[in-house]
Amino acid sequence: MRKFIFIFTLLFTLSCQQDNPKNWVAKYKDNILTRSDIQAVIPKGLSEDDSLQFVNQHIEKWVKDKILMSEVDDILTEEEINRIEAQVASYREDLTESIIEDKFMLGFSDEVTEKELMDYYEQFPDTFVLKENIISYRLLEVPQDSANKFKRLLRNGDLEDLELRLKTNNYYYDFTENNWVELDKLLATDILPEKIRKQNLMDENQIFTSTDNNKSFIIQIDEIGKKGNAAPYTFIKPTIKSVVLNKRKLNLLSEKKHKLYEKALENHEIKKK
Repeated sequence: MRKFIFIFTLLFTLSCQQDNPKNWVAKYKDNILTRSDIQAVIPKGLSEDDSLQFVNQHIEKWVKDKILMSEVDDILTEEEINRIEAQVASYREDLTESIIEDKFMLGFSDEVTEKELMDYYEQFPDTFVLKENIISYRLLEVPQDSANKFKRLLRNGDLEDLELRLKTNNYYYDFTENNWVELDKLLATDILPEKIRKQNLMDENQIFTSTDNNKSFIIQIDEIGKKGNAAPYTFIKPTIKSVVLNKRKLNLLSEKKHKLYEKALENHEIKKK
């Protein structure tokens, strides 16, 4: 260990010296660990003592790993070694292909028009079937003596006026557009008062109220989607966008690969029996 410390310290003091195989920190048979290898893994911000400790631990681990690898033929069977090599080759190929595909995707536009989304939705209506009941809602919490006024605004659809009044009085509300949620998940939370949770919320355009401590909790069911039916467009829109973009990417990659294939054919680089 002291030998490692001495070697490392000496090499670092020669920082102006160009790195080459002679500037080794540790060796095991034909394996060489160089100063640049060490510099590449040292975390930034370490003190001198911590850096020295890190380096020595890294060197010791590197040596032990190389010793273990040298015993592979004695520990593993030929079949196991071949399987490992095949897996490594497969992983390397997959990783390389993934990086190449990322290069192909540079400049790829992820913009999708509303027409594209709607066209896809209408073309494949049976693809998007609801597995659970869902609802879209608006909710607010106001003083009990103002509840009827706010419910009237809800019924009339005066949402801009309603939202302005709620903001002005600093009342709680949630008017998130297309605020879809699975009904069972909503009922399992404590967002809704117990009285409202007992109601049939799968009733479109209905307004439910629960009053407690001079405050009224009001929820309006805006839209519903029943299990087994086609999912509403506004609910499934984000999913459709992902599908459309994925298809676009796959088509682009297919075109790129086909061009490379055609080029290889023209150059007579492909041979088949």
